[in-house]
Amino acid sequence: VLGLSGLLLQRVLRNPLAEPSTLGISAGAQLAMTAASVYAPFLMERSQGAIAFAGGTAAVLLVLSLTWRRGLEPVSVVLAGMMVALTASAISAALILANGDYLFSLFIWGGGSLVQQDWGPAIALSTRLAVGAGAALLLLRPLTILGLDDASA
Repeated sequence: VLGLSGLLLQRVLRNPLAEPSTLGISAGAQLAMTAASVYAPFLMERSQGAIAFAGGTAAVLLVLSLTWRRGLEPVSVVLAGMMVALTASAISAALILANGDYLFSLFIWGGGSLVQQDWGPAIALSTRLAVGAGAALLLLRPLTILGLDDASA
């Protein structure tokens, strides 16, 4: 799923370095989940994916707003993304450390825990990937137009 999103980001932003990690999307998602775990745990019971999506969206909107005046230059976008990612990661780590045992499993998850009991998570991810790939194929023409520079468009 992250690979498909990275491909779409690279295409739309015309930036070969654009991906969820360099744009702060992953760190924004983890920060949203950490903050929701501390301040609104009832939200985590209902929709973890929506919380992570909202955090990632907020992070990428912040990056795009910081670099909009420069015309979304590739270097500016990556530098702003790294600043947002480092800031979000630092805040998330501070929240995890301040709340100790309660959030330690979230810290492990953010580092890339590979523990699985069954095929349920893999199947859930594969269906989401299939839906995302289908949506990307339906949006292929608009994405191609977005990938053009201003003079070609």
